[in-house]
Parts: sequence; C-alpha cells; structure tokens
Amino acid sequence: MDCNVVKPYIIKLEVSLRDSYENYEWCKDKNFLSFQLPANECKIKYAEYNIFLSSSFVLPINYEKILRELTELSRKLEKYKTLFEVHENLKSEKTIIKELRENIEKNDRRSIEILGIFAAIVLFTSSSVQIFSIKGVDFKQALKFMLCYSYSLTLFIFLIWLITRENIKSVTTIHKIFFFALAITAVISLLYTLNWAPFNK
Repeated sequence: MDCNVVKPYIIKLEVSLRDSYENYEWCKDKNFLSFQLPANECKIKYAEYNIFLSSSFVLPINYEKILRELTELSRKLEKYKTLFEVHENLKSEKTIIKELRENIEKNDRRSIEILGIFAAIVLFTSSSVQIFSIKGVDFKQALKFMLCYSYSLTLFIFLIWLITRENIKSVTTIHKIFFFALAITAVISLLYTLNWAPFNK
C-alpha cells in the first residue's frame, strides 16, 4: 500500500485521540453526565434548601472504562506509527538496493562488452600476424581474409552488445538497420573472399 494514502489517516487518528483526551479530562473534572433533565426539574425543596438531584434514569459515565479504551487506542496509534516508520525505512532501503543492483548489472554488461571488444582485437591481431607469416600467401588474398574476418568480428561484438541490453525492446530502428547492414556486408565480404563468381568478372 502507498504510504501517502496511510499517512493522512494516522495524522487524523492522532488529532482525534488528542482531542478525546482533552474532552475526557474536562468531563471528569466537571463530573459531566451525558444526559440529564433540565436543572429546574432536578431540584427538590427540602426545608429552606433546594437540593439538586440528577435524573434517576441517567447512569453515571464509567470514566475508568473510557480511559482504558483511550489507552488501547493510544497503543494502536503507536503501533501504526511504528509500522509506518518501518515501512518508510524499508522503502528507502529497497530504493537504494534497487539502484545498487541496477548499477552492478550495468557494470557487468559494460565489462562483458569491453571483454568482447578486447577479445575481438586480440583475435584480429593474432590472425593477421598468422596470415602474413604464411609463406607464399598473396597480399590480395590476405587483405580479403582480413576484411571478411574484421566484418565477422564486428558482427560478433554487435551481437554481444545486443545480448547485454536490459530490454531488447529498447533497441531502436537505427540499431536494427545497422545490424542488418553489417550482416549483409559481412556476407558479401565472405563471398568476395571465397571468389564468388559475380565478384570475379
């Protein structure tokens, strides 16, 4: 439940309980009766004295019972306030934990992306050294191989970037177009390296 919905009710209960205590003290001091006859009808004349008698059908207020009820309400109010404070603290802690978890996930994704880039660089460098270390290799063929290999590694890095996204729906249309263009370019470079007929005319 939203704390903003509960808080006004707690404040209202606190104000009402404070007013109830004030009214209780006033009634107890004045010996208030909840209902009685008019003052003239409650007087009887005895000798030269007017004696005031409360109405016979009015029961006196049980102030001890009322005090117990008010005390019980006070305990409940303190309980609700404590639960509210605990909920507020937990809510702030949950927010902090959520932010930390998101930061950790972002750092993990970034680490994977960086490792993928470095792995691609190392693979490209090592393969380039190996291809040029072969005796009798044609320079043109080596460049074709490096071209195809570089496009394939770029496609590999982009796939890693795509996999590490938090939400695949967040990938924009521009990213999709770039991915398909890169894939087509990689396929064309592969066919070019394999001496496909249309490129050898």
